[in-house]
Amino acid sequence: MAQILIIDDDADLRNIIRRMLETAGYSAVCAADGQAGMKLALEYKPDLLITDIIMPDENGIKVIRQFRRMFPGIKILAVSSGGIMKSSKVLVKAKQSGAHKVLRKPFKRMELLMAAEDLISSCRERES
Repeated sequence: MAQILIIDDDADLRNIIRRMLETAGYSAVCAADGQAGMKLALEYKPDLLITDIIMPDENGIKVIRQFRRMFPGIKILAVSSGGIMKSSKVLVKAKQSGAHKVLRKPFKRMELLMAAEDLISSCRERES
């Protein structure tokens, strides 16, 4: 079973994403920020990281860069509504920083599940 780490400062959204993934058969753990996410990643060795970009303290771009250095095999899905910035600019920067896929908030359940499956299946193909 694929393990997914979700990092988002919005507790409600974290739990919604976790439930969406768990009902689709994935195992998911959540963190409110990059530091907590890094600790969970060391413990759980996730196959996929889903991270928000606009967060207080440690933004998602920094999180993506850290994860690319520390866990080069992990797939990364960045999500953002853009906050005060345009989401397209934020998501382009996320891709440039190492995210494999991006989704604009609000996204539909199927968009999330399709992106997750695509990234996780690409991990499995490489392992075969």
